[in-house]
Amino acid sequence: EDVQWRGLESIAGWYIAAGRPDDARRLLRELLAESPDSGPGHYWLGKLALRGEGDEAAHEALVHFQRSLASDPRENNRYRAAQYEAGVCLSRLGRFDEAERVLRELLAAEPDNSSAEYELARVLQRLDKTDEAQVLLTTFQEKEALNRRREHLQSQVRLKQATTAELLELARIYQDANEAARLREVASMYAQREPVDPRGHRLLARAYELLEQPEAAAAEAELAEALPEVAGEVGDEMDAPANRESNREDVERGTIPDGGPCDN
Repeated sequence: EDVQWRGLESIAGWYIAAGRPDDARRLLRELLAESPDSGPGHYWLGKLALRGEGDEAAHEALVHFQRSLASDPRENNRYRAAQYEAGVCLSRLGRFDEAERVLRELLAAEPDNSSAEYELARVLQRLDKTDEAQVLLTTFQEKEALNRRREHLQSQVRLKQATTAELLELARIYQDANEAARLREVASMYAQREPVDPRGHRLLARAYELLEQPEAAAAEAELAEALPEVAGEVGDEMDAPANRESNREDVERGTIPDGGPCDN
């Protein structure tokens, strides 16, 4: 069934992208006739229902999302997405207490789900829980700023225009996110440019730890220990006179956007 629904999702998605929601709805209902308890099937029917307006559409969508949530999360690759959409529907219907409960359950399972964080903040505002709502909104804005910075740095790497400081910054972002393969890739780039900087080798050691390659991790950690420490961190590097001059040259070449790291 999982393979069947993965193929169905692609077809239904193509129908929706092509502006043919009725064909997508027909296909989903035909397959739900054979597998009436399919979590992914009800999720997609709920998404289609949400294309409508008013309480009737929100209620129809909510029924499907709740049917999706009745399935086994281990067998429903859309379970968390259905949880989020159910919270959105409950909010649209003015059922804020229920929406709060559903969104909190989702965030307990996925604490980094920024969409759920933002939706919960909106719900809390409607419930006059303004202090907690403001905390969530601030956290959401900080994550969005980090995501924009991350995207900018990734773009610089793709264009082969990243400075050494930007490589170090991006590697640390990947380290904080425990993204081992990406951390290894970017830390390797940094270590190639700055082979005597222990920070690059420490980042590589962490990447190999995450990748469960203890011998490589130990070798990088030993090398980092043997190298002299570099004064200052990435912020200091960016403020150093030589780097400020380099950054000005990068701005003039169009390498770094003039006006801030997140200006695209």
